[in-house]
Amino acid sequence: MLIIYQNLEKFAFYFNNIPNSDNFKGWKCISKLFYENYNIRWINLRNSFLTDKSLEIIISNLLDKRIRYLNLCNNNLTDEVMKKLEIFLEKNSTLKRLYLGYNKITSKGLFYIQEGIKNTQI
Repeated sequence: MLIIYQNLEKFAFYFNNIPNSDNFKGWKCISKLFYENYNIRWINLRNSFLTDKSLEIIISNLLDKRIRYLNLCNNNLTDEVMKKLEIFLEKNSTLKRLYLGYNKITSKGLFYIQEGIKNTQI
């Protein structure tokens, strides 16, 4: 399910239980939505069966966005993609909430997150 909300204050994307989300081409299309919309504030990718490869594509199109809320809970993310997320976190000064629960992230991945947010207000 894809829900897009837009008003003057925020542009939000909510994805939930995306079927066949191993489809790399599908994630490239979704990522293009992020690239083309500068005013994105909220992104909810909870339960979206994200893999490291799909999140790398998404992150690459979010680097210059002013994201305030990013929910990546309950996916298949590992420590490997946390290094890419660290770069995103270092460049994003507007993020207030980041959710990563119920993934395959160890203390190594959390170290990358900690490094990425050390100069932010999360």
